[in-house]
Amino acid sequence: MVPPVAWTRTLASLRRGTTCAVAPATLWLFGLSGCADPCLDDGLGQSACPTQDAGTDSAGSSGSSGSISASATDSESATMTAGSLSASGSGSESGTGASDTEASGSSSATADSSASASASSDGGSDGSSSGGGGTLWCPDTDMDGFGDADGCVNADDPPPGTVDNDDDCDDGDPTTFPGAAPLDDRDACMHDGDGDDWGDDAPGPGIDPGSDCDDDDAATFPGAAELDADPTACTRDGDGDGWGDANPGGTAVPGADCFDGNDALNPDTMALGVFVDDPSGDPVFASVDPTDAALTAVAPLDTPGAWNPVSATIDETGTIVVNNDAQNRLYRVDYLGVCGGDPEGETTPAQQAHGIDIFCGISFGQDGVLYGVQNATDELAVLDPLTGLVVSSMPLQQGGAPFDAASCGMTFDCHEQRLLYAHGPGGDIFSLDPATGALTLLADTDLVWSPTGLAYDPIDRVVWVAGDTVLHRIAIDGSNTVEVIGDFDFGPGGDVTVSNLEVLPICG
Repeated sequence: MVPPVAWTRTLASLRRGTTCAVAPATLWLFGLSGCADPCLDDGLGQSACPTQDAGTDSAGSSGSSGSISASATDSESATMTAGSLSASGSGSESGTGASDTEASGSSSATADSSASASASSDGGSDGSSSGGGGTLWCPDTDMDGFGDADGCVNADDPPPGTVDNDDDCDDGDPTTFPGAAPLDDRDACMHDGDGDDWGDDAPGPGIDPGSDCDDDDAATFPGAAELDADPTACTRDGDGDGWGDANPGGTAVPGADCFDGNDALNPDTMALGVFVDDPSGDPVFASVDPTDAALTAVAPLDTPGAWNPVSATIDETGTIVVNNDAQNRLYRVDYLGVCGGDPEGETTPAQQAHGIDIFCGISFGQDGVLYGVQNATDELAVLDPLTGLVVSSMPLQQGGAPFDAASCGMTFDCHEQRLLYAHGPGGDIFSLDPATGALTLLADTDLVWSPTGLAYDPIDRVVWVAGDTVLHRIAIDGSNTVEVIGDFDFGPGGDVTVSNLEVLPICG
């Protein structure tokens, strides 16, 4: 029997590889064949180990009655109990020779159910955020696949309504989560309320801002109107024609499309045009070259015998209305059939004649209402385009004083949503309030126009003025900039008097 103290020392020496001067019987009990390299004094009265051939000895045995099992761990500790001794080789103890790995140069002592010694540590389960073990499960109230950091628990199985992450920055909104706006940032936690893949530029607290200037409208986002001057601007293109809404509201950048609810009407499909007689004296619709005022016949028109279209306008649906002063009656004009092969455009009279001698200007306004200025009575009238009759009227006034209409033109500024009025005798451009009849000066020139036509350019945000036979381009930004473009003509020496002027559809 080996004394208890010797047991303890021997086990410690085994772990360190310093089984110095240990009796062969003792080594046999632990499944060892001899000492390792020379070592320091192990306390058993010998200062160094004898030389050992590591490649020749191997042993493994077990006791015959009872057992005492010992397990040596990295803490170099072992605990023994009384009883018979048993040892079995399981843990590798390798020397310097190659045969060490082949021989049973291993030792392990294991405590049985009556006595044991062990040391262990548990690193926790995957997904654990604390020492409780299990996976981190977080509530996903809005069911967008991303969890709320508040209320997370560790568990082996997911509690109902949870997910294995805490990445949601607003768990009360299923349109807010990491990657909600991939066109802004594939990883940022953003709000995309309209589903256009762009993030709200003014979200709530804790949410990353995106670049969508109207996150309630899927037609509004950066680059929505790629044909506008800035194709990257956050604009609204409601009809998907590539041109941005001229009056989108909110913080969206205004585009150049005055009719954003109709993809057939935009700067690509419309141009400056007039209703005139061609050199043969036949009534036509003609386009106007904005660089020199040259006229090009687009469509011949089937007109009544008396035809003098002094003013023209168009609404959101593409309906073109002219005032035929020869009959004091409104007409609808449709000439686009010529683009498809029809021989001439159609003119359709309103149900009744309005009977007013000269509406010098007509225009559809912000609300789709048709307005006209009566230069005989100096009034602003509301007209019904179907019946052709005057619905109501009010006096024109400037600064509270009555205003003489004289020769005039009208159009609509789709950016500022206002009626524009050109006054021929004074060479002035005004805005016209349809609720009060009040005129506000926008541009003051030294020109005189008679007759007078007026059209708005939505790309450059200026106006075109037809003054008798000459085309002018005038700024309405307060600068009073005037550019004389040239004479209206179908060729040299054929100047044409123009009283109507508008941006209208052309053949594509």
